[in-house]
Amino acid sequence: MFDSFFFDLDGTLIETIEDITIAINEALGKNGLYNSYTTKEVTRFIGDGADALVRRAMGDKSSDEALFLSVKKEYMPLYKAYQNDHAQVAYHL
Repeated sequence: MFDSFFFDLDGTLIETIEDITIAINEALGKNGLYNSYTTKEVTRFIGDGADALVRRAMGDKSSDEALFLSVKKEYMPLYKAYQNDHAQVAYHL
């Protein structure tokens, strides 16, 4: 018998790519990495967790560990704040 069930909703049952895009663009901008990625571009960055997303979005700056930590520190609360702004049921099920 199980007491709890956990679901990976993002991109599976709930589509939040627009909110992810807004959050990563803002986090990059707050760190002087001005990018205006589209949702299509950010979709290619997704997979393997938030660290991979941030590093991929940082491009050639991703090896700067201090900068990476700063971008990730900005990204996580932004995504949490925005994650329901544009979320919708994923229709690709």
